[in-house]
Amino acid sequence: MEKEFGKLTAEQFKGLIETLPEIRRQGADLQKAIAEVPKQRLDELLVANYNWAYAYELTFREHMALVTYALGLTGYVKALAASPDPHQKLLDQLWDEARADESAITVEVQYAIGLVFSVPRTILSIMLYQRSMSGLI
Repeated sequence: MEKEFGKLTAEQFKGLIETLPEIRRQGADLQKAIAEVPKQRLDELLVANYNWAYAYELTFREHMALVTYALGLTGYVKALAASPDPHQKLLDQLWDEARADESAITVEVQYAIGLVFSVPRTILSIMLYQRSMSGLI
């Protein structure tokens, strides 16, 4: 049976679900790494009174679109979309760090940090409450 465009197969859905513990682990690793950064260095990276609460007011799609653009991943997402099976290509490349390119980031470092930090919390909200934080609000 041919796969319907835009739909995950049962195997792909299972593969996606199997990534969730790793995503949570990496989110915890990110928090730990940030906690180990000296306060002086964080003060250099983040301006006074900076926060990323605005990201939580966005729908999940808007949040991910902003992160995609801000982190310079628009070309990557376009290439995924142009592939015969975007879902499978994403699953195949999910942990491939070779596509990361810090020079492609389109926003100041403090905004990139905020957006990266906000994604695991939004995903956690969806996992726990089946809604993004904007949906809860």
